[in-house]
Amino acid sequence: MTTVPEFESHGDFWLGDLTLGSDFTYHFEDSGSNPGRRADQDDNFFMRHPAGTIEIRYPTGVDQDTHLEILEDGMRVATVVFESLDSGARASFDLIIDVGDAWMGLRFAGDEPLSFRMTGGEDDFMR
Repeated sequence: MTTVPEFESHGDFWLGDLTLGSDFTYHFEDSGSNPGRRADQDDNFFMRHPAGTIEIRYPTGVDQDTHLEILEDGMRVATVVFESLDSGARASFDLIIDVGDAWMGLRFAGDEPLSFRMTGGEDDFMR
């Protein structure tokens, strides 16, 4: 997880790692780095609720056995609903196919612009 770049001349700043477990749990490990670049992270669900469970909802035509290679760039693969262990707070994000010239991955998206960027290659999401 990184911040969204503030300006074109500045890169993004690492916030931490989000692990989605095969047992339908999640865990966010804060990097502790870049404390001066976190002003816009007050509502970051994962920083506020670092552990919990997940529910995966697939759109019509996609399921757990669908091969990502057959999907088109920008297509929603799933909606992941996160529920925190500490308070039962919930948040949901869409997983979107992100295809480059020599790269395929997934990225998080929401109804509102996110204050963070969560991306990963296919292998990052297949553990």
